[in-house]
Amino acid sequence: MKIIIIIIIIILLIVLIVIIIIIIVIVVVVIIIIIIIIIIIIIIIIIIIFIIIIMKIIIIIIIIIVVVVVLFIIIIIIIIMIIIITMVTSCGDWS
Repeated sequence: MKIIIIIIIIILLIVLIVIIIIIIVIVVVVIIIIIIIIIIIIIIIIIIIFIIIIMKIIIIIIIIIVVVVVLFIIIIIIIIMIIIITMVTSCGDWS
């Protein structure tokens, strides 16, 4: 009778140990998955932030280029107007 009880206790212990090991493995796997998900989310956030920063820089560069081009065009128009005005006034002297 004692041998049967000892065998049952041993079997129960083995089952308990196996269950504990399975639980530990599941917990570890879940923790690893959570860590991987967190790392992926952080990487995605960093990439989005970099994209936003790059877009802002590109927009600023485009604005600067547009402003420079507009100023250049305005300066050219002013120079042409000055040339036309001087030509008209100089031509008007002899009439």
